Amino acid sequence: MGIDSQLWDLYHQWKNLTESEGMAILTSNWTEVRRCQKAKQDLQPEIIRLTGLAQKEIASAAAQSSFEERIRQAVNELILLESR
Repeated sequence: MGIDSQLWDLYHQWKNLTESEGMAILTSNWTEVRRCQKAKQDLQPEIIRLTGLAQKEIASAAAQSSFEERIRQAVNELILLESR
């Protein structure tokens, strides 16, 4: 699996954890809330690492811009989910 695929997989995992966390909050399942929060905390360093590696592989300014836009979109979606 390439770096890009790994990175987007981690963002997808974060999204799933956030959705699970939201459901756990609604049902007052605080153990599950803590588990989700810990899992997301554990994902952060790997997301940062893979983002750096992916950026190093980008050959052109256009590709860099496209990559950064995808990251912004993913992060904005996650922020929206977190705020719910």
